[in-house]
Amino acid sequence: MKTFIKKRLLRIAVPFLLWSVLYNLFPWLTGVLGLPQSTMSDVFAYAPIDASQSFSDAIKNIALIPFQFNVYTVPMWYLYMLIGLYLYMPFFSFGVEQATVRQKKIFLMFWSFSLFLPYAYSFFSPNLLGVSAWNTFGTLYYFAGFNGYLLLGNYLVNDVKEWKWCKTIILSLPVFAIGYIATYIGFKTMTANPECSEQEMELFFLYCSPNVALMTLAFFLVIRKVRVKSKRMILMLENITKCGLGIYMIHYFIVGLGYAIADALAIPVFLRIPVTAVIVFVICWVFVSACYKFAPKYSKWIFG
Repeated sequence: MKTFIKKRLLRIAVPFLLWSVLYNLFPWLTGVLGLPQSTMSDVFAYAPIDASQSFSDAIKNIALIPFQFNVYTVPMWYLYMLIGLYLYMPFFSFGVEQATVRQKKIFLMFWSFSLFLPYAYSFFSPNLLGVSAWNTFGTLYYFAGFNGYLLLGNYLVNDVKEWKWCKTIILSLPVFAIGYIATYIGFKTMTANPECSEQEMELFFLYCSPNVALMTLAFFLVIRKVRVKSKRMILMLENITKCGLGIYMIHYFIVGLGYAIADALAIPVFLRIPVTAVIVFVICWVFVSACYKFAPKYSKWIFG
């Protein structure tokens, strides 16, 4: 347990705190540099155009880091979730090691049911399966969440033999297509309503939803069949893996720049987001990789 916390948890907790502080100090730094308040909305998608540049507000946001993220640290939602999974994992792993294949299947069955809950709460009633104003822990609460993906990965790797390419493609393509079509139609339907709330807009691409789970499953089944033999490609993938968390940590600083570049290049609207994603990824990867190359000792704690 102690080794796990030191080796895994601290490697994400330290960069999480560091970058949360830097993101929250950024508005104040723009004020020190004499930049307009609108700079924040140019850099951070969710920041208001009249965002505060005061040091006191920055300190207030920093003090709240252990409890919540804000418009300057939106990507950190993932780190809060990941830290929770890391805290949970030693106990979860013990249970999984003792579980039989049948028990894993039963858990995954209940988890699969829980994936439909966001839609059930939205379209039928928020008070289902015991959920109420005084109780948020419904019947399937203990089977819900990202721990299902942990168990699904464990089950697929350890208990399901790899299929041949033909079978993998035949099964994965329709599974992915069903998930994608459901996501596309649902998102398009929701956003067609001009009064669509943020929760409604996000509903059809929630990570713990059946359509996203289907796409994830299909993608995993295909990826695990891939065998990389090129030494250059292996080294590149190893480097991306090492830099992965760092790329994620800094990308929110670069998103605005990436979009501005795509816009300046007159990229068609339907391609602008994918192109922006590629631009942001490349910039972040080059930067983080360079840091690891020239300062590996410090980069390990700065970027995870």
